[in-house]
Amino acid sequence: MTARQHIRTSTRFLAAFLCCAALMISAAAKSTVAQTLPVERSYAHSLEEVQRALQELDVDATSRLPFLDGFVSASGNALDRLENPRYVLRSDVIRVGPTESIVRISAKITAWYQNSDASHSEYRAIPSNGRLESDFLDRLSARLDPAASAGAEIHADAASVASESAREPAPNPAPSSDPRAPISGGGKATSANPARTKTSHNAADLNAQIEAIRAQRKAGEATARELNAQIEKLQTAARERSNQTDLAVIRRAHTPVFEKADETSRILLHANSEDEFPVIDVRGSVASAGGAWVQVRLENNKQGWVRGGQLETAAEAKEAAAAMQGQSPDSRSDPVIDQTVDKTDDRASNTGAVHFTPASEEIKNFSGDWAALKGKPVLFVFAQPNGPLSGDALAHHQLAFAKQTFQAGLNEATHSQESVAGVVVVFLGAKGGVAAATLPDIRRWRDGIISDKLFLSRCSLDPATSFRDATRPSLSLNRR
Repeated sequence: MTARQHIRTSTRFLAAFLCCAALMISAAAKSTVAQTLPVERSYAHSLEEVQRALQELDVDATSRLPFLDGFVSASGNALDRLENPRYVLRSDVIRVGPTESIVRISAKITAWYQNSDASHSEYRAIPSNGRLESDFLDRLSARLDPAASAGAEIHADAASVASESAREPAPNPAPSSDPRAPISGGGKATSANPARTKTSHNAADLNAQIEAIRAQRKAGEATARELNAQIEKLQTAARERSNQTDLAVIRRAHTPVFEKADETSRILLHANSEDEFPVIDVRGSVASAGGAWVQVRLENNKQGWVRGGQLETAAEAKEAAAAMQGQSPDSRSDPVIDQTVDKTDDRASNTGAVHFTPASEEIKNFSGDWAALKGKPVLFVFAQPNGPLSGDALAHHQLAFAKQTFQAGLNEATHSQESVAGVVVVFLGAKGGVAAATLPDIRRWRDGIISDKLFLSRCSLDPATSFRDATRPSLSLNRR
C-alpha cells in the first residue's frame, strides 16, 4: 500500500468516526431535552417526618393540568396540538443527618399530541419548567414548619454569634513590659495581639446584637400595652351599649351606606361586618326588592341609608351569639327592620381555605372561550389541594374556595395599579376545574345587590360538576 492510499484510508476512517460521534451527541441532546431536572430543598426535619408529610400531601397522585402554558419549557406554538395534559410528581428524600433531609421533586408532564394524520397521534412527555416542583416544595415547607416565627430566628442568630465568640481561641498572654524579657520572632517586637483584637470585635458585635434584641422586645412590650389599652376601651364601649336595643348590625362586609334612600345616590361609606349603627327611621315596604330602607346615624352626627335586608337587629345578633355559647338571650323589643329577605348566608365560606392553598398568582390575558373575559387581563390564582378529597365534598369545597378567592381577588384588584377585568381560579387537583367571574359581578354580589344564586349563574364554572353546591345539588352553574 502506497503512502497516498494509506492517507486516504485513514481519512475515510476519521470521517466515519466523526459522523458516528455526531449522531451519538445528537441523540444524547434529544434525551436531555426530554428530561426534567429535579428541584431540591433542604429541611431541618428527620427522614421519617418528611416522608410522613409527603404522604399527607399525596405527592404521588396523578393530577390534571388545565393548560400547559406557564408550566412547561416550550413555546406556545409547540403546544397547540397537545390535549388533556396531566402530571405526576416523583419525590426522592435523602437523609443528611438525624434532623436534616433533602427533598428532590421532579414533575413528569404528559399530553396527547393530536396529529393531522391519526396514525401519528401519541402521548408525549413535555419537560417541566420547575413551577410545579417549586409550588409543591412551598406546600411541603408550610406543612413541616407552620408556626415559624421571626422572633425565634432573631434569638437563634444571637445564639449563633455567641457560640462563634465562645469558639474563638483564647488571647495570648500580654507581652512583658520588662525590657530584659526575651522577644520572639528574631528580635522583632509585636505592637498588638491579633487574637485579642478579633475577640474584642466579636464581643462588640455580640453586645450590639443583644442591645438590638432588647430594643425590639421593649418596642413589642409598648405595642402590647397600647393594644391592651385599646381593648379595654372597646370593652367599656361594649358594656355601655349592652343595654341599647335600637341598634342595627351590618350582616356582611363592605355593605354600602347611601346618602339617600336610593341606590343611585352617593355612597357615604362601606361598612364592615358586625358594625353597629343607631336606627333613626324605617321607610318603604318590606315587600319591595331588597327590603325597606333603614336610616342610621353615623359618626359626627351624619345620617345614611341602608337596605333592611343587609341589617339585623341588636337582639338578633345577641341571640346568635348566645346560641353559640348555649345561653338563653334576653327577649326585648327592637325597631322593626325588614326580615323578609332570605337570611341564608351566601357569602364565601372559610372552609375552602382549609382544603386548598393558593400556589401562585399572576395577571395575564384570558385565553379561554368565555366571551365575558376572552382576551382581557385577569388575575389568575392557582390552587393546590391540601389533602385528598372526592365526590360531593370536593365539589362543595372547590366552590367555597372559589367564592372566597373571588372576594380576595376583588380587594386585590381594587388596590392594584394594573387593570384587571376578572378573577380566574384554577384548581390543580386530580379532578381539577376552572372558575371565572367578572369584577363587576363580584362587586355586585359582595355588596348584596345580586343574590348568590344569580351570581353563580353568571360565572363560568368548568366543568359544572366540579363546583356543585352541596346544599343545592341540582343547580346548573356553568354559563357560557
